[in-house]
Amino acid sequence: KGMVDRIDKLEDKHFIIDYKSGKVPEKSFQLAFYKALCDENAEAKFYDLNQMQFVEEKAKSLDELKECLKDLLEQREEEIEFENDKDEYCPYKIIYKK
Repeated sequence: KGMVDRIDKLEDKHFIIDYKSGKVPEKSFQLAFYKALCDENAEAKFYDLNQMQFVEEKAKSLDELKECLKDLLEQREEEIEFENDKDEYCPYKIIYKK
């Protein structure tokens, strides 16, 4: 669903908090994605509602997210090939690579 639970700002720093009532994900890009959208220098944490405490970050880093997205873009560029016949009547001709 992609909704940030809470963002606090103290002076010039953002604090992103994601509340968890279930298991805290260990290999999630969720916090890194929120940081990318809000502020790369923000501090992002999961808060376990059952234990009533912040959880040590088990999530993937922003650098790992960037690397994963870069890899996906490279795969997409390699795998998507089509022949451009330059049909003058094609409604998609504006997106053809020249």
